Amino acid sequence: MRRLFTIFFLLTITRVFAQEVTYDAVKKEFESFNHEKVIQLSNELLKNNSLSDSLTIDLYVMRAISFYSLGDENNSKISFTEVLKIDNGYLPDPSIVSPKLISLFNEVKEAYLKTIVTIEPGDSTKITEVPKVFDGELMKGCVARNIALPGWGQLHAGDKTKGTVLSILSGSTFASMVYFIFDTNSKEDAYLNETNKNFIQQKFNSYNSSYKIRNTLIFTYAAIWVFSQLDLFLSNDNIFMRELPAKNNETFPSNSDINLSVRIPF
Repeated sequence: MRRLFTIFFLLTITRVFAQEVTYDAVKKEFESFNHEKVIQLSNELLKNNSLSDSLTIDLYVMRAISFYSLGDENNSKISFTEVLKIDNGYLPDPSIVSPKLISLFNEVKEAYLKTIVTIEPGDSTKITEVPKVFDGELMKGCVARNIALPGWGQLHAGDKTKGTVLSILSGSTFASMVYFIFDTNSKEDAYLNETNKNFIQQKFNSYNSSYKIRNTLIFTYAAIWVFSQLDLFLSNDNIFMRELPAKNNETFPSNSDINLSVRIPF
């Protein structure tokens, strides 16, 4: 009995180890841009039903990218659909998936979510959740605006209160900073060119006061600018998400409210 248990244990460990090595092999080929090899190896690995959901999703994402790189958009869509079958709330990592592929994924997700909609006309009190997808164009627009004027990015993303406050603060601080930069330069020239001993100290005090105000405003504007950039990415988890439009009076319930799931083979 002990011998059988030992054999079973060794076989299990060997199988797990082989699985990890095979997955690592697929990932290595993916990182080497050997897309045909990625597809070939992943075909064999996906036959193993004991793979975890996270590994399976990773494999299908690598397949989607590989198919797309080889010009096979249809199979790329199929791979993304398999990802959504496992996790219909999945969002691709922009650092790995290109903007064009994110756009393709959003297209597939929008179509897929419509196939798992439950329509319950008699239950008007049910709270529903509208699915959202990552909007890369919105992110680009917010970042560009926020670099130009802190707070403008938040306004563009729909955060009116914070965007208005930051825009007013940054705008007024920037205008004051520019004014005191010129004022300091002017008073410095006046101080350096003064030859009357009775006015030298007065001109210096005026220049020094303007100089300190200028430096304070520069520091304040820099602090507002840095805070605004960090806030845009760190304090608003869903600020770059957009809702999928509902059609024909259909609603999109949350995962816990889904009673019927229809999957359309591709």
